Amino acid sequence: MKNSTITTAHARTTVCGVRLRGGGDTMIDAPYFWGAQPAPMLEQVYSLDGADTAIDTAAADGRPHSLVYQSSCGRRWFDTTSNICW
Repeated sequence: MKNSTITTAHARTTVCGVRLRGGGDTMIDAPYFWGAQPAPMLEQVYSLDGADTAIDTAAADGRPHSLVYQSSCGRRWFDTTSNICW
């Protein structure tokens, strides 16, 4: 992108959100693996559907559950282990 300037950037391991300016605003998003995080932290995450993943280590069955970000779920995470919204 010629003549673009970075106005904001966020990088944490594999996550990247860069806003570029020059001929219009553009947002570049990259998926992120949040690892095992407490529910209150994950409830603050906003992402693109299917982009971010996390691990729920406090599931009722005592096993770790894989989560994928899904905005249509009540708490915005889909449990792929149990195949239900989290």
